[in-house]
Amino acid sequence: MPSTCRPARLPAMRSTTLTTQSHCAALLAATLCLLCWPLGCGGGRDATAVRVGDHAITSGEVEHWISTLKARGSNGHEPGPPAPVPPHYAACIAYERAHPGPSLSSTPTIPKQPRAYCEFEYRRYKLKALYLLISHRWVSEEAAELGIHPNKPELTRELSAYRKALDLTSLAAYKRYLGFIRADTADLLLSFETEQLVRAVEAKVTATAKTTGEREAALARFGKDFKARWLARTDCRPEYVVPICRQYPPGKTPTPFVPPSVPLTDEPSSG
Repeated sequence: MPSTCRPARLPAMRSTTLTTQSHCAALLAATLCLLCWPLGCGGGRDATAVRVGDHAITSGEVEHWISTLKARGSNGHEPGPPAPVPPHYAACIAYERAHPGPSLSSTPTIPKQPRAYCEFEYRRYKLKALYLLISHRWVSEEAAELGIHPNKPELTRELSAYRKALDLTSLAAYKRYLGFIRADTADLLLSFETEQLVRAVEAKVTATAKTTGEREAALARFGKDFKARWLARTDCRPEYVVPICRQYPPGKTPTPFVPPSVPLTDEPSSG
């Protein structure tokens, strides 16, 4: 049962018999919980945004990865730009006004509009975050069903190689880097783990293939089945629906995020 749907705890009773009001309250709490599952009830960072099988991805995780992915656009030696946070995008707008850049418009003479840009960035990084989190869960669950588990010593070696490549061998430099990209070690390992599990699953799927053609055919068959099975197990709340959610309209072509060609007027109170 999702943590967001815990039935309300009833007060201690002097008698072993529930009063009519208490009995109704218990029934209401249980009913609401069933209605909210599988997508979670209420709002906030702990609310379920996406459910892949029995695993919940919370809105807080999505917000965290929007911020982290946006920050990773920096060089890692200084703080990344602030994440675009709706509805006002205050920090993002202030940053863009202080760091004016080229226009997103098809007309080069029109300056970049901070609010329009921040709204665009929010949609773009939200899509990236959802794809990352859902894809990771698909691969992790598929690997577990095949009896494949992460090789932790290998992940540790990959992290060490990554730190060495970025000259982050000292603990102080590494912590500073994590602060700049608004991440922690688990965030870095998530990407390494996904890649490792993909390689392991592919190796198992193609274990009996003797030629390149057989290998490609086996991967093609597996890939089609893999997507169909996990798409059917992926439920997304309306504001988190992306093309790899079961709720995405069948046959609909994903709409690309095209920056506005006509500048939007910034709201003075947003800046």
